Amino acid sequence: MTFSYPVITMATRDIQRQQHLKVFYRRAQELLLDDDRDYLHSVLKEYQQYKAIDRLVSQLCHVLDTPQKLDLLKEIRKLIPPQHLPHFDRLAPYHKMAHPIRPAVQHVKRAGTAPNNAMVNGHAGQF
Repeated sequence: MTFSYPVITMATRDIQRQQHLKVFYRRAQELLLDDDRDYLHSVLKEYQQYKAIDRLVSQLCHVLDTPQKLDLLKEIRKLIPPQHLPHFDRLAPYHKMAHPIRPAVQHVKRAGTAPNNAMVNGHAGQF
């Protein structure tokens, strides 16, 4: 007897990513002016190239300067690779959002380190 398990393929991940991008672009269109969207695009391209989470979150806070705009963090978070989410979650000011989220704490196991519980109290790093 063989069992069939659902497999998440690259194609499935690509479809999910495309769906996340559509939602992100729509929300950015609703919340940001053209100059802010251009700046956000350049910030995300820079992150894609250098993978610098600290710089990404710092620059996001310049453009997402109201609680309503900070709601875009929910969509941006879905674009961050899983290995970078714990760091992103520690820094992102989710508590300042118009509709705050409490992402599940992600643990990346590293030899000799304890798990990060920075989001347990609902507050991430301050800027």
